[in-house]
Amino acid sequence: MRIGVKVRLGLLTGLCIAFLGVPGSPLRASDAPGFDARLVDLVATGQVAEAQALLEETNPSPEDRAFLRGRVLKANGQFEAAIAVFRSILQRVPTYINARRELAHTLLLHGDFRAASHHFRALLQVDPDPRMRQSYHIFLSEIDREQPLGIAGHFAMLPSTNINRGTMNTVFDPGNPNIPPSRITSRAASGVGLLLGLSGYLRHPLSRTDRLVFDWSVTGRGYEDAIHNSATLSLGARYQRRAVQYQWFVGPYARKTWREDDDDNSAIGLQAGLDRRIGARTSVFVQTSYEERTYPDAAPLDGPFFSGSGGVAFSPRPDLTFVGGVRLDESRPNALHQNYTSGAVFGRVIKQWPGGLTTGMSFEIGTRDYKDTFPLTSRTRGDEFLRIDASFQNANLDWRGFTPVLTCSHTVNRSNIAFFDYDVSECQIGLTRNF
Repeated sequence: MRIGVKVRLGLLTGLCIAFLGVPGSPLRASDAPGFDARLVDLVATGQVAEAQALLEETNPSPEDRAFLRGRVLKANGQFEAAIAVFRSILQRVPTYINARRELAHTLLLHGDFRAASHHFRALLQVDPDPRMRQSYHIFLSEIDREQPLGIAGHFAMLPSTNINRGTMNTVFDPGNPNIPPSRITSRAASGVGLLLGLSGYLRHPLSRTDRLVFDWSVTGRGYEDAIHNSATLSLGARYQRRAVQYQWFVGPYARKTWREDDDDNSAIGLQAGLDRRIGARTSVFVQTSYEERTYPDAAPLDGPFFSGSGGVAFSPRPDLTFVGGVRLDESRPNALHQNYTSGAVFGRVIKQWPGGLTTGMSFEIGTRDYKDTFPLTSRTRGDEFLRIDASFQNANLDWRGFTPVLTCSHTVNRSNIAFFDYDVSECQIGLTRNF
């Protein structure tokens, strides 16, 4: 680590010590006002025995004793050992917010900027104390300066019961007395695919609160039946402001997809978002995007697409988060029968369990209303859809710093046009960095 970095991180350490006197959980006697600050002062001045004696006066839990041990290791510069202690505490007691604070800061001092950034961003979502959130923004700004460039690889298996979203119906009834029903010959295709990808970013800080972010990704999907193969290149730029009570961004993006079935397409658009804290544990968010889509071999599908969503996030405890909201989409391609308006409600629950397991459950339910008569029929298309997702990750399953992640979903799409009446269950089984 460069000398300049050490000096700045040393100053940040002093700031962190000043802030870490804030109680992390009112249920522990050791978190009484001022108590934690006294422990920090004793550890910082090398009075470890006195700190241990003070802690024992509060009838500490095993995690409290381990937490003090981690702080002593950190104060002595034994960052790897301290990181292991703090991670172990969080695996046993996910609500121990002081352990996550110390883990994030120790990772920063150790130079593991990506992992530190992960935990500071998580703390921004669940920590109710505005002074602490201000310090997290300072640390994240420091990370931007020290690691402005980043790149990551992605790999996953993609089992699916219906890759092509084919219908299980066997007959198409146009509902037109002049056109008889016909058999549907295309079927749902199942299979297992592979996902490979690379992504990266460039972050340029403009001030303590403002920055420019440029990001890119390239992703390929391959299946045994090559007709389902595709590759996507995405580019984006955004201006972002992060403050204690809010953050927002705005910027352009572009996307190009190549498909083996010759349904290539591209999009260029603008997106914006705002996240605003309205209480110690509650925030509201809105996000919107507008893009122009182009299909070189299917001009009727060319046209604008708009999407907007908003909702509320609530974290009653550091290990539990609820999210709920609404989404509105509008598509206006050249083909009138493909024009639609879609509305949906969604919800999500994220829970960290003792033992290192993190689970997520989400749902989205909505409708899609089309604007013109579907070809060969006497009716306009109308869809109702439901999607349920579940994700699982266990930090105890560690392989060279990586842990497996399983995400599965089930989607039901019901339509009055038989071609678009389908079900699909699919999963993504991959590896992610164990932070």
